[in-house]
Amino acid sequence: MAQTHPKLSPIKEIYCINCHEELILDLAERRGEKQIICPKCKTSFSIKKAEKFMSNISPITEGKCPGCFGELIFDIEDRISKDKVKFPICGNLFCMK
Repeated sequence: MAQTHPKLSPIKEIYCINCHEELILDLAERRGEKQIICPKCKTSFSIKKAEKFMSNISPITEGKCPGCFGELIFDIEDRISKDKVKFPICGNLFCMK
């Protein structure tokens, strides 16, 4: 008889909820069968906590500065923060929306 496994988490991009390191999960972690452990900071958390954390991150990964129209790729820290982003070339501050 075939074994049935819990459904895999639909989230492909996962970051540590503590140090924001990008993680690559194995199948057991993606199914929620075992805790996720960050190799960098050793924080342990469930896939449900990871999904909740990821749902609060901006999906915007790139954009243009509204002041100088320069191209910018947003890192995870920019996408997590609710503060304004500072464009490194012209120094303009703007909100990601």
